[in-house]
Amino acid sequence: MMRALFFVVVLGTACAQSITGTHPNIPQTRLDIQGAIDADAKAHSQPSRSVVNINNVTPDRATVFTQVGKDESTRHEESWVKVGGAWKPDAAGGVAGSPSATTAN
Repeated sequence: MMRALFFVVVLGTACAQSITGTHPNIPQTRLDIQGAIDADAKAHSQPSRSVVNINNVTPDRATVFTQVGKDESTRHEESWVKVGGAWKPDAAGGVAGSPSATTAN
């Protein structure tokens, strides 16, 4: 009986839907945006910014806080949008590149 119950639990777990369901995968979003930042910095011979925090993540939009190295005075709040499967800074977001006085880590 215990084996049958164990088998049912294992089979049910294997067939279960993803726990994220329709919610965005925040760690993957962070990695994708960091990759876009790194590629842009390399293409323009600029120092790369690091993502220090990510908020308000939806499948097609995110608010990202970045900074250069460990210098908190370079911290900026940026809006990012997903266009054609790739993350790009939101030119219409209004906060891209603006200094952020208060951010949570």
